[in-house]
Amino acid sequence: MTRRRGPGRRGAPPAPQGLGEPADAAEAYLYRMGGGYSTGSVVTVNGGGTLV
Repeated sequence: MTRRRGPGRRGAPPAPQGLGEPADAAEAYLYRMGGGYSTGSVVTVNGGGTLV
């Protein structure tokens, strides 16, 4: 879903919570490294931007 952002510009709406902090990525990293059974996982930390 896109919306107009100014004259002739289109894009996704801005993130409702603002920009993330480095601690957000670190938290996801520590969570993934804590699970000894998972390997080769890709964790996308983008505030839910890829959710549909």
